[in-house]
Amino acid sequence: MARDPEDRLLAEVFVPTGGAEEIRLNSQMVLDGMAYTDAAVNDCSNGGVIAGAEDQAKEAGVGVWKEARASE
Repeated sequence: MARDPEDRLLAEVFVPTGGAEEIRLNSQMVLDGMAYTDAAVNDCSNGGVIAGAEDQAKEAGVGVWKEARASE
């Protein structure tokens, strides 16, 4: 397994769905705006997918990319 410069473990997590496909938890969390990428994603075998998910989340303005509303 790989580690980033701060010695954090880098891993990809897959969840079986019972069918031929699986959920890629890393990219799904980024797509839903629940996480964002780091430079370490470039070393990941699915880094392009995860980076693309972040672009989609930014465009959709979801999760961490949602614009904060000023309180009244």
